Amino acid sequence: MAYNTKKIGDALQELIKEYQLNHKLNEVKLVNLWPVVVGDLINRHTTKIWVNGETLFVRINSATLKHELSLSKSIVIQNINKEMGMDIIKELNIG
Repeated sequence: MAYNTKKIGDALQELIKEYQLNHKLNEVKLVNLWPVVVGDLINRHTTKIWVNGETLFVRINSATLKHELSLSKSIVIQNINKEMGMDIIKELNIG
């Protein structure tokens, strides 16, 4: 009797590739990294966060923090991509 043995990690990577889940997994990871990248204060005022293509959309319920974040867009994008280990986000849309 022959068995097809694989490491679990390799099998999961094949499934992720087969079902094209990589983008969705990266999106979930990115959303979970948001508090790490922006800190507790901005995270507490973030009401919604999602990714569409290479754009990260965030909704902030404080005008002051929106302004502060908009001045730091390039730094936030750079830090997100650094934490993700790849250039996944090109734009940050703050509303």
